[in-house]
Amino acid sequence: MRNWLIKKLGGYLTAEDALLAVKSKSDKHKILTSTVSHLFKTIGDNDILKYEKGAYWFKGRELTEHEVKQIKSEAELFEKFFLYEVLNAEVKHHTAKKMFYQSQTVDDLIAGKLIEYTWDIIKTKVKTLTKQG
Repeated sequence: MRNWLIKKLGGYLTAEDALLAVKSKSDKHKILTSTVSHLFKTIGDNDILKYEKGAYWFKGRELTEHEVKQIKSEAELFEKFFLYEVLNAEVKHHTAKKMFYQSQTVDDLIAGKLIEYTWDIIKTKVKTLTKQG
């Protein structure tokens, strides 16, 4: 019964079964992705704040009306804070320093672009929260 249930749910009875499945292209990606996300506690699409079907969702659950009002007001305040302006200048300074003054390899340029990209994600999320219905 146990073996039947494991197979029915798509599991593997032995390590050899799992290794054979990894060799096939269809299961390889699924197994590796699942293993990596389990080992490294990755964050998936359901773990971030998103707006779908007229509602905000975070960590797989719909936010209450109170939570939506709170996060929107926090975003509006954060955008007006002097700290936001300071952080914006700080990020721009460090990316320019990394990319234009200290870079010795292509990896240094990529590192600067990744810092810019990360800050852009934050700014975009804050801006979106202040504008979205």
